[in-house]
Amino acid sequence: MKKLSLLIILVFCSLFNVFSQDNKIREVTDRKYYAHGPRIGLTSIYNSTDNIWGVSKDKSFLLDKDIPSIISQFGYHLDLSLYVTNKVNPLVQFDGLIGGIENGFFLPSLSMVVGIRFFDTFELGVGPNLSLSGSGIIFAGGYNIHVDNVYFPVNIVVVKTNDNYRFSILTGFNFF
Repeated sequence: MKKLSLLIILVFCSLFNVFSQDNKIREVTDRKYYAHGPRIGLTSIYNSTDNIWGVSKDKSFLLDKDIPSIISQFGYHLDLSLYVTNKVNPLVQFDGLIGGIENGFFLPSLSMVVGIRFFDTFELGVGPNLSLSGSGIIFAGGYNIHVDNVYFPVNIVVVKTNDNYRFSILTGFNFF
């Protein structure tokens, strides 16, 4: 429990640090930049214990009805990228999402992804995920479409927890 509390404190401290920074693209000499923006997407839930899509109310300890196999996701994204070269750059991303609103659910999740961005377009990463169904590991990959100073990312995400897999596709846009 202490480790979980420490992780939550570290994530929130990092978020405050990101919000306190100027969000414009830094000079290359600064070697880092921050971006943020909204996210929207769909998530499909596969319950590996029962070999079914969706989660029955017997398996969802906080809910009194079944979670459907596909739910919407809405949230916000924070991104710190270090400019090392114009080819490969390390990054850290934070995502806070709320799912299932269209079905009357409030299913929050927090993710942190550590990864690499290739040629400022392709990105791959892995990290922890916290949600009402417990903690898990997130694997993410995506592609950024550039239009002037706005990025439009399209990300494919897989989250593995003890009892289920969540497959998501997310998009949105980033401000600098």
